[in-house]
Amino acid sequence: MRLTKTVNLTNENKHIDQNSAFPDEAALINQASEGNQHAYGQLYSHYFPKLYYSISFICKDQAEAEEIVQEAFLRVWDKREQLFLVRSFEDYVYRVAKNILFDVLRRNKVRQKVMDIIIAENQVLQEHPELQLQYKQYFNTAARAIDQLSDQKKEIFLLRTQSDKTFKEIAELVNLSVAGVKKHFYQAANQVKESLQQNDELLSAIILLGIFLKK
Repeated sequence: MRLTKTVNLTNENKHIDQNSAFPDEAALINQASEGNQHAYGQLYSHYFPKLYYSISFICKDQAEAEEIVQEAFLRVWDKREQLFLVRSFEDYVYRVAKNILFDVLRRNKVRQKVMDIIIAENQVLQEHPELQLQYKQYFNTAARAIDQLSDQKKEIFLLRTQSDKTFKEIAELVNLSVAGVKKHFYQAANQVKESLQQNDELLSAIILLGIFLKK
């Protein structure tokens, strides 16, 4: 496996001796910030093994851990012009990898929740076929409630519930502060909940969870 966007770094040199002499890191960081792929390759080769070990210790999936570390190095390279601000490359790339790891773990947790919801939903409707029409009506009610949101609230609500976007990412997309995005999201969520508050408790819970967690 290798990085494949704007810099091409093979795995052949990543398992190097961590005790071997390492060139001046500050100089390599400066050169990499100016687009020097060879300098960045040396940073990659030196720090990949330790970072991979740290991530795989938490992740437990070696292939996924390697993907996370690769993505971390790619993201750092994509924003290489900011490297001149970095004092410790190891700390910097570790923070990037850790954030990616947490996103992966969160998505995996959400996927499991979605599976639980689908199983519960199917079980309820199989055991109580008379609820199928009612379920459809409730779901349509929720859909109408979403449609009635203001354009901004609807955009934020759907970005948050139907994609992997974080509040920070949404804030950048809609040009609002993170606090502003959260405010709009929770207001929208309350509007949708209120439209279902008179419905059957179990069906309403299933519908709401489906809206909030399904991708």
